Amino acid sequence: MCGGQIFKRAESLKFEPAQDQFDDAVWHFFAKQENLPQDEVPFFDSGEGIIDFVAWSPDSARVLLDLRVEIGDERGRGVYKWYFYFNTRTKKFEVTDYLRRLNKDAWKRWKNFDEKLVFPEAFSAEPVNDLVSAAELKRRYEVADRRMNESYQQTLAKIDKEQQTSLREDQRHWLKNREAGSKLYKESGGKSTPEQRYWQYMLDSTEAQLRHLEADWKQTAEAQ
Repeated sequence: MCGGQIFKRAESLKFEPAQDQFDDAVWHFFAKQENLPQDEVPFFDSGEGIIDFVAWSPDSARVLLDLRVEIGDERGRGVYKWYFYFNTRTKKFEVTDYLRRLNKDAWKRWKNFDEKLVFPEAFSAEPVNDLVSAAELKRRYEVADRRMNESYQQTLAKIDKEQQTSLREDQRHWLKNREAGSKLYKESGGKSTPEQRYWQYMLDSTEAQLRHLEADWKQTAEAQ
């Protein structure tokens, strides 16, 4: 939970680290990007700071990750969902214009963590190669949306009224975040790809919510 590592396949079923001292490299990269003194940034050995896996890009050229961490000895400040990529081809960390726009609010998100903030959350990793057509992405989204709605209704039917209220609030909050996130992702690419980016985000966000329903809420329903 307090660290992360990326592995690559070598021969057959043998795997090896994609980068040595991945954790340290992540925090050094974060500190450099945010102009922070290196001694303020926690490292893996301190047991502080969380590296989250978010998504693969469709071409597997990038892994999207985010950071959650308190900064400095006196605390009282930190970041929540500070996004960056690990490029599997160059073996380097990256922050694109899209991620920079998202990261502007990372400090605000940490400070207001307990509030139900609506913010453009990242669910899609930008590919290096071209996306498939908007029509194909829309088709995949519609399939995922049907599955997600079926799972949502099935879960509602299996939990008590108090939990139903919580699930409905969770779903409404996700929908608001998805609306904000899809708009930003659509606007952050080239002029030739807005529709493709929009449907990619809608697909990835919906599939993430489906996983959330089946992994988290399904356990609640089964415990009834």
